[in-house]
Amino acid sequence: MIAELAVLSTLAASAVGLYQAVGKRSAEPTGDPDRSTRGSAPLVHLDARDSSGKPLGRFAVSGPATVGSAEGCAIRLRDVRLAPRHVRLLPLDGGLVQVLSESSEEAVFVDGVPLMLRDVVAPGGTIGLGEVELRVVSS
Repeated sequence: MIAELAVLSTLAASAVGLYQAVGKRSAEPTGDPDRSTRGSAPLVHLDARDSSGKPLGRFAVSGPATVGSAEGCAIRLRDVRLAPRHVRLLPLDGGLVQVLSESSEEAVFVDGVPLMLRDVVAPGGTIGLGEVELRVVSS
C-alpha cells in the first residue's frame, strides 16, 4: 500500500510539472509579428483577381479563415455571386491550403474542378469563387 501511494504521488507530481511547463510555454510570445497568435501555424499567401485578371489584393492566412461577402470574414470580397460565408480556408504545412465549402448554394472550384465538400490546394493552385480567383502563393 505504501509503495502504491509513492507511485501515485510521483505520477501526480509529474502531472503537475507537465501542466506548469505547458502553461508556461503557451504564454511565451512567438517572436514573429507577421504570424497569427496561433504560434506555429503555417503562413500562406493568396493573390486575388477578378474575372478580367485585375488584382484585388494579396491576403496572408495563418489560421482558419472564412472567405465570403459578409462583414466579419477574414477575407471579405464584394461579389454578388459569393455567399456571405462561402468557404473556410485552413493553411497546412508545405504551403498547402485546405478548402472547406461553407455554402451549399454557391459553387467553388479548385484548379477548375467543382469542390464537393473539401479539398487541398498546393502552391500555384487556384480557388474559384464567383467572379474571383484566389491563387495560392508559396510563402
